[in-house]
Amino acid sequence: MSVGAKYIALTRYLKESDKDCISLSIDEIGRIISLPKWVQNPIRKPWGNTTQSFAGGWRNAGYKVVSVQGNIITFKKDK
Repeated sequence: MSVGAKYIALTRYLKESDKDCISLSIDEIGRIISLPKWVQNPIRKPWGNTTQSFAGGWRNAGYKVVSVQGNIITFKKDK
């Protein structure tokens, strides 16, 4: 399985958007893809723009995470 393959639905969702900036709640993201249980762990920081497979969901769509405010994640096109 390629990097981010488990999160291809998020990649598609972001690619199909015509927005430069998209804010989604964790619940909204959870309706798009099956989120790993550790995402809810406040100690772990899953929303970084690393090369791990989870980040591949948005990095493969050309976005990066620019803000995490509570349970709202903001993605912006990485130009």
